[in-house]
Amino acid sequence: MIIKHRVFRKLLPPHRLEMLENKFNRWGILFIMIGGRLVGEIFLVAGILKMPRLRFLIIDVLSSLLTVAIWVGLGYVGGHTLQKIIKQDMIHIEHIAVLFMASIVIYLLFRHFFWSRKY
Repeated sequence: MIIKHRVFRKLLPPHRLEMLENKFNRWGILFIMIGGRLVGEIFLVAGILKMPRLRFLIIDVLSSLLTVAIWVGLGYVGGHTLQKIIKQDMIHIEHIAVLFMASIVIYLLFRHFFWSRKY
């Protein structure tokens, strides 16, 4: 049996497998939908507990669609917020960039004229 294989036991120790089985039995579909994106071992537990493949695939597809929708929504909101921040702070960013470039030029000139001389 695969559960007793030494490589599998390193991947998913018995105490972790037991904990995931208990949560899987308690929460069921919700555990797969949420936990599948957070904990990679959920898929192994679903296979070990012989969950029907079609049911698992449907739950996984719904979970993926929900996750993608959330990430796209966060990206959309974050992108607009970033544009507002850039528009408001563009002058400050330009000043910082000019000061940074000026300090690099001053450092290089100082190094060239004072540190390269041999006394």
